[in-house]
Amino acid sequence: MSASRLRLPILSMRISGIGCALPGTLLPYAIEITNLGSAATASGQLLVTLPDGTSATLAVPAIAPSASATLNVNWTVPVIAPKAAGETDGAYRSRLASFDGKPLPLNASLTWTDAAANAYGTTAAQFVTIERL
Repeated sequence: MSASRLRLPILSMRISGIGCALPGTLLPYAIEITNLGSAATASGQLLVTLPDGTSATLAVPAIAPSASATLNVNWTVPVIAPKAAGETDGAYRSRLASFDGKPLPLNASLTWTDAAANAYGTTAAQFVTIERL
């Protein structure tokens, strides 16, 4: 009788960034991907959805067991338009107030393959920055 142990790549993901930001601030995000499994990954894809709804797909390198890779993404909080001609002071203050405390979520979704081209995932994570004025 023989026995074998199944070896799989198991990835986890952690996003770090800035907790609060002003309009015009560059937000640097670090997305750390760690292989908790007993087999290496061959490749992967990370779909990142930025706070403005745009998205980007990043290539994830091969990751050995117990190793990590970090991918970096930047996004700039949009600047608020100045008071418009004809806009009342009250309307302008109200518009400004609508931005204060606004959540700015970054979402990430990860898929990966092993050396035999078996597909794994999806693993997801989110990081939220709060906009302040």
